[in-house]
Amino acid sequence: MPPFPSAAPEWPYRRPWYNLTLTQQEIEEDMALIISNTKRRPRVVKEKSPSGYHSG
Repeated sequence: MPPFPSAAPEWPYRRPWYNLTLTQQEIEEDMALIISNTKRRPRVVKEKSPSGYHSG
């Protein structure tokens, strides 16, 4: 099975995530679009993790 199908699925954004030829401006525009379209819930309960591991 090939890593990417010949007909790429349609994404809600202008470019697929595996396009590595984006300019910094295009990346920032896409990130702003993705963030604005993502429902983010406030983190009330912190995830349990070992002390000092992925902290802060």
